[in-house]
Order: sequence, then C-alpha cells, then structure tokens
Amino acid sequence: MIKKIIKSVLGERISFSLYNFLQFLKMRFFNAELYNNVKNNKKFCGIHTGKRCFILGNGPSLKNVDLEILKDEYVFTVNCFSRVKGFEKVNSNYHLWIDSSFFELRDDQKYNHDDLIEDYYKISKTNAVCFVPSIAFNFIKKNNLDKILDFHYLLLGQDSVNNPKIEYDLSKFITGYTNVVQYAISIAIYMGFSEIYLLGCDSTGVMSLLNTAMNLSNSDVHAYDKDDVDERNKQILSKWTMTDVFYDQYLLFHGYRVLEQITVKKGIKLINCSDSTLINEIPRKKISEIL
Repeated sequence: MIKKIIKSVLGERISFSLYNFLQFLKMRFFNAELYNNVKNNKKFCGIHTGKRCFILGNGPSLKNVDLEILKDEYVFTVNCFSRVKGFEKVNSNYHLWIDSSFFELRDDQKYNHDDLIEDYYKISKTNAVCFVPSIAFNFIKKNNLDKILDFHYLLLGQDSVNNPKIEYDLSKFITGYTNVVQYAISIAIYMGFSEIYLLGCDSTGVMSLLNTAMNLSNSDVHAYDKDDVDERNKQILSKWTMTDVFYDQYLLFHGYRVLEQITVKKGIKLINCSDSTLINEIPRKKISEIL
C-alpha cells in the first residue's frame, strides 16, 4: 500500500528509489541480522576468477543431459531443481530461489507449501550456498530453514530496462531481472567466472501460458514431472492481459540481451548450450563442444 501511494505521488522511477531507500533504512536499523548478511556478500567478489561454471535452468531440454558430466564442475541450480530426476548427481555449489511465490508472498503464482519445504530439504543435501531475495527472510526464519541451509540475501533493485548496471556489488542493491537464471548469471559475473555456460534454459514459460490460455496441454515445459503449472498459469491469467504477458516476456529476453552485452564488455564468455531454446540473444554451442 505504501509503495503504491509513493508511486502515485512521485512517479515510478523516483518512487522505486525512495521505496528501496526506506526499505534499506528499515533493514539497517531494525534487522541487524539481515543487514549484516547482505553486507557479507562482499566476500563473493572475484572468488572464482578465471574459472568456468554451468548454470542449469529447469527447461525440458535438461532431460537430454547426463548430469553426471557436471559432477566436477562449478554448478548453479535454481528453483525446483531438486525435482529433476538424478539431481543428486550434480554437485550444486550455488542454488537460487528468487520469485516471491517460493516464500508464499505471491497469490497469483503460489506453490504448495509442503512441496516447497521438501524442495528446501532436498537442496540442503547438496550443501549448496543459497541466494534468495531479502523478502524471504521472515519465511526462512519461520520455517527454520536457516538451520539446514546457508542463505545469503540479495537486495533487488530496479529492472534491467531502466537501470542496467555493468558494475555492481552484491552487498548493495543489484539490477533486478524477471528470471532466476539471469540472477545466477549476475552472481557468476560478480564471482569472477570467465566462462559461463547455460543448460536447460529453454524459456518455455511463455509457451505454457499460451497453452493454458488456449486450453492446451502443458505436459513438457519442465525437466521434471511433478508440477502444478496449469493452476498457477490460470491464476496469473486471471489478473494479466496478453499485453502484460508479452511485456513480461519482453523484459525477460531484454534481460538476456543486457547480460550478453555486459559479458562482452568484460571479456567473459557467455554461451547457451541448451538443446532447444527460445533465447537467441546469447551465442549457442553444443555441450559436447565444451565437455
């Protein structure tokens, strides 16, 4: 409510900056644990300079990958990766949850609570370092998830259309994106990886939304079977017009373009090795050419 009032008075860009500043002050003076956690993100700067990593989305093309080939690589995983068959073959170094629905804060795309908690516990067995937005703090504390996982909180700033940052600091506000893989790429850049390879990054989200809108099947939009994507899509479409859907997709693909431009300027190799993908903003190679 407060955010809406500020936006109506000051306009979107100024209100966003002011709102973030107020949220920072609230964290700084009333939540020392969260503040210190965010500040501690500085330790990740350049820790993997010159190394290569693989970022795994959960698109259906991941089914075609023998995950065991990544066991000795630096790997980022995201969202419901623990539902992928054979997920334990990957030595997941870093795992991300970004969307607020994973913390029961979005009514239009909420996951089943028991399934969510199960996913957290499965990921805990990988010993991955986990990144989540600062809004997840209360949910994590309430469910005692910080007892089983090493969480690091991110301050998500203005989106990549309005505020694309080439240089940023994980201990401060960072550029906001619409896709968890894009946050993983951002973190990999910050950590100093010189080669970043994407797998299972198919961007099937728009296809699943259109299928739901047209009453068609959504049987093959993820690398795992246990999914309630149709129900969540119906909730989204009850509130979104197709204008909203396609603007959201514009932000998604624009984010990949921004990240590709950043990696080029920094001399970082960013390659999409997904077998089938809608993302053509990033150069492609077959995984057999890399491994």
